[in-house]
Amino acid sequence: MTRCALLLTLLTVLLVSPVETQSTEALLAQIDENGRTPSAAAVRRYGRLLDTLDSRCTDRRSMLGDMAVRATQLVKEDSGKTVKVLEVLEGMVEGTAGLRSVGCAQYFAVLVVLFRDG
Repeated sequence: MTRCALLLTLLTVLLVSPVETQSTEALLAQIDENGRTPSAAAVRRYGRLLDTLDSRCTDRRSMLGDMAVRATQLVKEDSGKTVKVLEVLEGMVEGTAGLRSVGCAQYFAVLVVLFRDG
């Protein structure tokens, strides 16, 4: 096979084969479901919480998801308590009420302390 034919074949495979990517909310719901596929209703719930945080925080949606997951890990490491990503997102929505256009990392940090000590 010539180099040109090989490149054309590779390009065809890449263009025809869909690359499946999951939304941030689907990934977070799947984490809370221990890797199982979450229901559509569960994914929508995570999505609504992320939408709310998206309107308040300057952080990208994917970063909000990353910080929520890291918060669950820190609570577990520091206190042994298990906290779901959903609980973190709900806490963040409650804790950031009234805020607009702020970096939310500091609020995640406060929430970790509250979960750890509370």
